[in-house]
Amino acid sequence: MITINEKASMLTVVNVFTVEPEKQQSLIDFLVEEKEPPMSSLPGLLSFSVHKSLDGKKVLNYIQWSSQEALESAIKSPVFAEDKKQIIKLAKDFNSSPYEVVFTEEAQLVAN
Repeated sequence: MITINEKASMLTVVNVFTVEPEKQQSLIDFLVEEKEPPMSSLPGLLSFSVHKSLDGKKVLNYIQWSSQEALESAIKSPVFAEDKKQIIKLAKDFNSSPYEVVFTEEAQLVAN
């Protein structure tokens, strides 16, 4: 289950990919396919989500790991090296950064 909560002890990695609009869906398809057996079998992977910009120029990948150590171990795996090669073919640029959630708040729904 995907949890975004400052009390949850986990590491979040946000990848932002810049793509040509005609390649946006191809990158999404690749990320979703790779999430299946290869990525999902990596120890410490808690959640994996993919978002697309409405202008077709960005893809955001939000990944939650159990710890920094789990991420570091995954980065050393052959799965990551192969994924990076394919991503370079599909994305013009990408930025990857680890984050820690420090604050969350649920909005109160107001009836109309």
